[in-house]
Amino acid sequence: MVNIIDMSLGMIIGMILAPIMMKGVKKLHQEYRVNKILKNLKELRVNEKPEDENKNNTFLP
Repeated sequence: MVNIIDMSLGMIIGMILAPIMMKGVKKLHQEYRVNKILKNLKELRVNEKPEDENKNNTFLP
């Protein structure tokens, strides 16, 4: 009898906590993706030549 109560209680707690945990995981994953995109943009900006350097380069090397 105690096992059935324990299993039922565990199942109810799991059903309550599962959506909360899923929202947390979704938020963390989205934050990770945004940070990754921002990091890539930052690296692209660092690797680009500034506009001032490109103005006087009319001849190809």
